[in-house]
Amino acid sequence: MASNQNQNSSTITGDVKSRIDKIWDTLWAGGITVPVTILEQLTYLFFIKLLDDKQRREESNAIEFGYELEDPLFKKGEKWTNPETVYDDPKDVFARIDALEAQFAAKQQEFKQKYL
Repeated sequence: MASNQNQNSSTITGDVKSRIDKIWDTLWAGGITVPVTILEQLTYLFFIKLLDDKQRREESNAIEFGYELEDPLFKKGEKWTNPETVYDDPKDVFARIDALEAQFAAKQQEFKQKYL
């Protein structure tokens, strides 16, 4: 009986569960039906969100300390906070991830050549 209580206390409920279900249903309706693939796509979306949050902090610091942000990851108008204004098709978000991955790989190679 005690193990059932512990199991139930870690279950996602309420608003969080309904938000996750809505995202899951959207991906499923879009043709992504393999659960592992859905989790992979969610991971990409969370990663983009983290990158956007990081850039927002950097932009805020740039404004506060009076310098210009060099080579921002997301150009003007490309914000995670309102992706539908940037991307006509949700698949474009994933194309952008691929482009970011290519940019990162190039910078990683440049770093290796310079410092290693």
